[in-house]
Amino acid sequence: MPFVFISHASQNKPRLKPLIEELFAVGLRPFIDKPELLGFAQDRNFLRLRAGERWADQIDQTLIEADCILVCWSQLAADDDVRKTHGTWLDEASFGLKLKKLVCCTIDDVDPQKLPVEYRAEHMHFVSPDLPPERLQAALSSLMADIKGVMARSNAAGFDKRKVQPPRKLLAAPYLANRVAQEQDLDEVMRELGDAGGVRPVFVASPDNELPFEFRQRIDDLSFRVFANLGGWQDMDVVWPTGCPPQEFASNYRRALWRKMEIRGQASDQMIAAHLEGKGKPVAIFHTLVAKEWGIDEIARVQAWLDYWSVISTLSSRLRVVPWLQVIMPKARPGWDKGPQQCPPGGAAGGKVSNRTIWQSIKTLQAKLERDNAPVRLVVPPILPPIDWGDAVRWVMQTQTTEGPQRDKLKQAIEKIYARPRYAIFSAEPMKVGVNHDTFANALMPMFKS
Repeated sequence: MPFVFISHASQNKPRLKPLIEELFAVGLRPFIDKPELLGFAQDRNFLRLRAGERWADQIDQTLIEADCILVCWSQLAADDDVRKTHGTWLDEASFGLKLKKLVCCTIDDVDPQKLPVEYRAEHMHFVSPDLPPERLQAALSSLMADIKGVMARSNAAGFDKRKVQPPRKLLAAPYLANRVAQEQDLDEVMRELGDAGGVRPVFVASPDNELPFEFRQRIDDLSFRVFANLGGWQDMDVVWPTGCPPQEFASNYRRALWRKMEIRGQASDQMIAAHLEGKGKPVAIFHTLVAKEWGIDEIARVQAWLDYWSVISTLSSRLRVVPWLQVIMPKARPGWDKGPQQCPPGGAAGGKVSNRTIWQSIKTLQAKLERDNAPVRLVVPPILPPIDWGDAVRWVMQTQTTEGPQRDKLKQAIEKIYARPRYAIFSAEPMKVGVNHDTFANALMPMFKS
């Protein structure tokens, strides 16, 4: 039976009763967690969570199967820290927008222009229970008509729900702890791109045991929120011209882009710019290097890479491109981010350059580009760090993927991760220096598997 998923902040639940009554009145079946808190009897025809199954898994599957996702915005969503405090709410809205089955309403006096930017253009029905009865009924009737229209289109689309990835696949995963600083830098890059266009190169470094590829997936998901009206950015992986002389970098790189884009004819910068512009959405171009491949003269290749994109940026005023160079450093010991270098020591076995030499050369180049007021500058987020005790505690308090006994088990598991081994006299104390992200994830991931 078709149904409507109601996404809301738990603090707002008491304001939803008139809306839910109207859904029943027009023959629509709602899904909302804990309807008994609104005073509804057990015999009402709610779609309900099933006892004995994981709460988060059921919510994920319900979002996939819903014919409409109704997001009830309130003043809580206008908070600058809404991503930290109500991340699940935003992820549910993003999922509805991505699958084109989103309907929005406001249930208090929130200014729609203060909502997360990707939703400000959405039509909002004002259905506050504080309205006079006649106005509220008219608003609810209009909202029901929109919901039915979205449900009809959703059913007509006929997509295979078995192939849809759960929206909280990443939200529930432990590797989402402590990546706020990096995400904020990249969020700013995307929003600048959306506002002004252009080319915004990014350099991201991470030890291999801080889950760099999972972080990239997190940023891919961020693009769906920032560029919601475009369905996120389009990404492509292009091989970095390792080892080529810096003076030949541009020609080698041009050919690599040309092959990846599968454009016919002779490679030219004008055709590459036109191809990227023709995508009609932002494009992220990813390159991955392991630290062992970083040559003595690699920074000259990075400079040539930036010079190349400076040229491309002049060929079209409608480009929106994020060239992304990611360097994977060897696994690092926990606690390295507590030092002044903010970079793990050591380097890759057989490598020519240490981690800190790589990092310092990039930071020096970034500063030079700023001083020179270069047309294309380099964004360098902090290196992905270990997860310390405070990060873990904040993650538990902010995530809404578990509740009750499950949340208690999660807390116990985290306390075990950060407990100092009784006889490990010479080992670093996890409570003080943290643990690597893969250790954190491996310990907690079983709790999120069905």
